[in-house]
Amino acid sequence: MVLLTVVVAVFVIKTGTSLAGTLGKTSMPVFTVERVNSTHVRITLYSAGGAESIENCRVKYRDVEVCSGWSFDTGTMKMCRVGSGPGDLYLMCSVDGEERIVLKSQI
Repeated sequence: MVLLTVVVAVFVIKTGTSLAGTLGKTSMPVFTVERVNSTHVRITLYSAGGAESIENCRVKYRDVEVCSGWSFDTGTMKMCRVGSGPGDLYLMCSVDGEERIVLKSQI
């Protein structure tokens, strides 16, 4: 009975450590977006959030890709023409080689 308890405890510890290690490696950059005028927005990388690379970024506004090909370092600002009026804006980037939506905003 004690041996079974030890084996189960080792399994739980190894599984928990493995999951914690995987979750700890996830990095999420922090971006801000602001409307500069009636047709343009400025997107700024505020913090890399532990990411080593933020590349191949593209902006979708109202289901249309309006800007693409960006890479970011902390403090980098990019301007994008999105059109006037409110709409959903998505910023998608390859973060450390994994494609992600890193910003979703109603502007």
